[in-house]
Amino acid sequence: MQTIEQTRNALQQLVAPALQTESLPLLQAVGRIAAEPVVAAFDMPAFDNSAMDGFAIAFHADSTNTAFHLIGTVFAGDAQSMHLQPGQAARVFTGARLPANTSAVVMQEQCEWTDSTLQIQQLPPAGQHMRRAGSELAKGSDILQRGQIISPLHTGLLASLGVAALTVYRKLRVAVLSSGNELCEPGQALSSGQIYDANRPQLLALLQACGFEAIDAGIVRDDPAQIDARLKASLAQADVLITSGGASVGEADWMREVIAGLGQLHQWKVSIKPGKPLGFGTVLGKPVLMLPGNPVSALVTLWMIAMPWLRRCAGAADAALPQRRVRLSAAVSNHDQRPHLMRSTLECTEQGWLATVSAQQGSGALSSLAQADCLVEVPPQTCFSAGDTAIAWLLPQTGTQLL
Repeated sequence: MQTIEQTRNALQQLVAPALQTESLPLLQAVGRIAAEPVVAAFDMPAFDNSAMDGFAIAFHADSTNTAFHLIGTVFAGDAQSMHLQPGQAARVFTGARLPANTSAVVMQEQCEWTDSTLQIQQLPPAGQHMRRAGSELAKGSDILQRGQIISPLHTGLLASLGVAALTVYRKLRVAVLSSGNELCEPGQALSSGQIYDANRPQLLALLQACGFEAIDAGIVRDDPAQIDARLKASLAQADVLITSGGASVGEADWMREVIAGLGQLHQWKVSIKPGKPLGFGTVLGKPVLMLPGNPVSALVTLWMIAMPWLRRCAGAADAALPQRRVRLSAAVSNHDQRPHLMRSTLECTEQGWLATVSAQQGSGALSSLAQADCLVEVPPQTCFSAGDTAIAWLLPQTGTQLL
């Protein structure tokens, strides 16, 4: 069997879809991947300005005078230029351009003034409450790197630099296809021996939450001609095709045979639990992944093995999955030869993150997956005691976009 890392590396040998770009308005670009670097077009701030409402004053370094002659007022947005001589002051408001030769700004709560005079309590240190031009960012500073995910927290800075649109990578189109005579669409009546297809909705939801364009390729029956036609139709509208089920060598499944007949397919056994069987290859010049049929195995395999590759195919510079060190609330054991990725919930405590491993760890137990925050990795032939630390691979939560 191959390790998780070996399998991830093997996926890199697949021909990645060609990256395409598009230009989007700033707000629509949030959550997308930058296709071009963005640098500051000018200094930030662009000019010296006041950090608060108060008075700009000018004084000599050796001065002790706390009385000033008030010569005017500058509001935020005023374009006029004012110059202070030592002993002069001007009333200023937050964000207002500071007069030339300003030594410091004194907040108005520490001042007494008339129309022409200003009295302060004591001389402030030079530069107090002044935002110097370029003090935050110099012209040419990096704002976004190619391959960086554009977060909501980038928008304020980009807008302040006058950026109205961004060049981003077009979303990677990933189709998900289920096969099997036993599968039925949710909402339809079940016939004897049928089950509802849980894999496809679950995989599509994960892909969509991670920023991909998830394409529902539906359910196809176990018929070679129908599978052949559905594969070709799905690949015609997608960059990558994912199927669930039929990845095990011993399974009597037409999906594997049709894929192998149309292109190239590699069968792998991965040292991972839940999971293990995985198929991947190229059909009609496009990558195809075959995931296990058990619903938890399919999601864990997609997340732990295929997701870093998919992120790179989408143009992301950082394809690493989120993880953290956690303490275990109770003892857990893994007597298998494969690392066991156990569904767990997380709690933030005064001592750090505490993980509680679910009692339901079967490869078909969707109830524990629905409640899980992470997958705690327990190495082969390992027993952890309560309080021991382990690696937890974080799972996407409601409202979280990871790509």
